[in-house]
Amino acid sequence: MSVQDVSGVRGGFRQEYTTLVGAAWRVIRQGGWRLAAVYLVGQGMIALIAAPLLRWLFAEALRAAGLAGVDTSTLPRLITTPLSIGLLIALVAIAFIVLSFQYLVLVVAIRRVQVGEQLFARDTLRELGVLSRKLLRPSALPLLPYLFLLLPLGGIGFMSVLSQAITIPSFITGELMKTTGGLIAYLVFLLVLAFLNIQLALAVPLFATTGASGGGALRSSWRLVRGHRVVLVLVIFTVFVAGAIAGGALIGIGLGPVALADAFLPDAAPIVAAVMLAVAQVGAMITVGIGAVMIVTVLVVLAAQPGSTPVTPAAEQRRRLTWVPAVCIAVLVIGLSAVNIPVMNALSREPSTLVLAHRGDTADAVENTISSLKAARAADADFVEMDVMETADRKFVVMHDAELTRLTGEAGNVGDLTLDELVAMTVHDAQGNSDRIPSLEEYVTVARDIEQPLLIEIKLHGGESPDLVPRLVDELEDLGVLENNIYHSLDKDSVEELKRLRPDLTVGLTMALAGVGVPDTAADFLVIEEWSFTAEMNDAAHQAGLGAMVWTVNDEQRVRELMRDDADGIITDITAAAVRERESIQESTGLSSVLFDALARYVVIF
Repeated sequence: MSVQDVSGVRGGFRQEYTTLVGAAWRVIRQGGWRLAAVYLVGQGMIALIAAPLLRWLFAEALRAAGLAGVDTSTLPRLITTPLSIGLLIALVAIAFIVLSFQYLVLVVAIRRVQVGEQLFARDTLRELGVLSRKLLRPSALPLLPYLFLLLPLGGIGFMSVLSQAITIPSFITGELMKTTGGLIAYLVFLLVLAFLNIQLALAVPLFATTGASGGGALRSSWRLVRGHRVVLVLVIFTVFVAGAIAGGALIGIGLGPVALADAFLPDAAPIVAAVMLAVAQVGAMITVGIGAVMIVTVLVVLAAQPGSTPVTPAAEQRRRLTWVPAVCIAVLVIGLSAVNIPVMNALSREPSTLVLAHRGDTADAVENTISSLKAARAADADFVEMDVMETADRKFVVMHDAELTRLTGEAGNVGDLTLDELVAMTVHDAQGNSDRIPSLEEYVTVARDIEQPLLIEIKLHGGESPDLVPRLVDELEDLGVLENNIYHSLDKDSVEELKRLRPDLTVGLTMALAGVGVPDTAADFLVIEEWSFTAEMNDAAHQAGLGAMVWTVNDEQRVRELMRDDADGIITDITAAAVRERESIQESTGLSSVLFDALARYVVIF
């Protein structure tokens, strides 16, 4: 059935939707475990082979530039080192080929099932060989931004493990959503992204099943999707809803036996929890596989040439080797259960993670003000993370943005105004709260009086005096608060200078955007952006004798995950909620709550 066939069906998009979903479901039933195997084996091979290779290439690119991580300050160095550039080009090329080939293999498999051909046959290998050669041509390159940007950013990253981590970092979206203009811009971006994903949805099936180049497939998709946008959105929505329902069912199935074990057989609870987690993980893999096949099948049906008719395979073909999936599932559950036992034991540890209020508690107060400082103290924050910036008269003010417009509504820069001019200004937030800009002296004095420790960030606007760090140390020492607090900065030179001046202080190096290893630093701890933070980086930091904090974590379930991972500190805008989550974990007994957190993390459906 083709686009033309579907569009001719009476009854409008409702009948079209029924026809498409029915056709896709028939293909899934006909392909059975073979189609699931194509998807899952592809995911497994990428996770076990391609992904480690790509991580190694990235690490080598950083090493060639003399870096252990990359952020906005070190990015120019990375992309101007010849060997690093070559390695990054190789990384992108390999990733593009692997991701494209994975998608194309699935399209070919679905198409062969759809027309009643043998899935595992010599003709299949021949067809894949032709597509492989086609992928290596420069004409395929227009598919790269679609596969690596539009699909994952549009929420379809589950199609491949290579694109699952491609998202907009939360520290970017968080800053955008703090202003009305930024929120509107972000929503418009999401709408445009969704529209482009729908318009280009047929590109890969067309590239695989026709002679179209990458650019030609994109153009043909744009033309052919016209008139089918509503049904495509409805199909994708249906798949996601079904996945959410299946995820909820898997969590419920997993928790029941563990709750019983907690009550009646507590010694067996770790084993029961490990097995139920494995069952849920396998169930999630199957569910995601079915969802991916369903979506791709609908796209293949829409992209099919006019006149094609699905052929039902013979019954004996569908029944053959039905024991294979059952054996594979059993082996996978047993293997994952063995792996999950130490995982459950590790996650059940009582966390000692610090909760740091990001720029104070901003639920009902403007960031970096005395009000947000006092609110954080009332919310039981362990530390308040705040920003200090130099003024035009070489004094210090508590402020995050170098540019004043977002919080004051007035044009100007912190570095161009005196302390007296800045502290006279009123700051506002999107919730209608207001306060004054505080001086550093006022802020740290209040913090000392209310016994609230601070994590002081040295913030640069670009026009600082050369002796900024020594003068900051002198001022804080004169106020008697230097040793009361801890420090961090994105600027590595400031961190090194502060440790050189006062080795006794606890100082952190902030790493934004990405990191693949522990940098060579005099710092005592790392502050890693949530998007870049991994359990591996946490372990590597601890092995190097460094602490590891995460910023900015504003999802309660993510807070629980990081606490279970034994992160040293979480910088958050939801201070009270984070404190409650820590207390909840510390007070919980049995493994039911531990399993719930593990299920929420490892049983990810879409």
